[in-house]
Amino acid sequence: MNGDSLISFIKNHKGKAVGILLGILFGALVLHIGLWYSIFLTVCAGVGLYLGTMHDRGERLAAFFDKIMTKRMK
Repeated sequence: MNGDSLISFIKNHKGKAVGILLGILFGALVLHIGLWYSIFLTVCAGVGLYLGTMHDRGERLAAFFDKIMTKRMK
């Protein structure tokens, strides 16, 4: 596989390429720091991604907590 076909693969299959990279990263984390620390780190990154996405959309942080609290109250 030469460089042009690799770039073509990445352009045509962005989700698969990102998934492969995330899988390799998670595997390296598990090997280096352990399974539970890796899971904790992944959850923290996911929460950060969610909050960052909310900020980019212009949503308030209070709306996030309102969603959480109203689901727990039901």
